[in-house]
Amino acid sequence: MDATRRRLVDELYASTREQDESRSNRLERFRNVEPPTAELLGVLIRATGARRILELGTSNGYSTIWLADAAETLARSADAEWEFVFLDAERPAYPGYLLDLVRTLAPGGLLAVDNVRSHEHELVEFTSLIEAEPALTQTVVPVGAGLRLAARDPQPAW
Repeated sequence: MDATRRRLVDELYASTREQDESRSNRLERFRNVEPPTAELLGVLIRATGARRILELGTSNGYSTIWLADAAETLARSADAEWEFVFLDAERPAYPGYLLDLVRTLAPGGLLAVDNVRSHEHELVEFTSLIEAEPALTQTVVPVGAGLRLAARDPQPAW
C-alpha cells in the first residue's frame, strides 16, 4: 500500500475507533476490522489475483479501501461471479447468505468471514452450515476477531 493510502486508512481507523468508544449501542459504531485483519485481506487479494471482489458489510469503507469497491449485491450476482467475497455484515443474517455465497463464488474463489472467534456464539448455525458445505475447503485464522477462509473447489459440483 502506498504511503498516501496508508495514511488515509490509519487516520480513518483512528477516528472511527475514537467515535466507537463513545457509543454504547453497537449499531451506532463503525465496527471496522482490526488492522491485522485488513492487512491479511490485502495479502489474500494480492495472492489470489482476485479482480472481482464483493464486500458485504462495508460500514464506513475502511476495509473496502483494502479490498476494492464492491458494486453488486449478492442475490443479483451471476453464478461464479466473485473471485473474492468478504463477509462482515450483521451476524444473524449470515446463514441466509450461504447459498448465494456458494453459488456466486467462482471456482478457486475465496470467501473470508469475519468475527468467527469473537462472536462464535452468534454464529453457531452459520458455522454448522458452512462446515457442512462440500464445495468449500476452509480454515479459521486467529487474526483480529477471527477470520474463516473458505476456498471454493476449482471444479464446481453444480
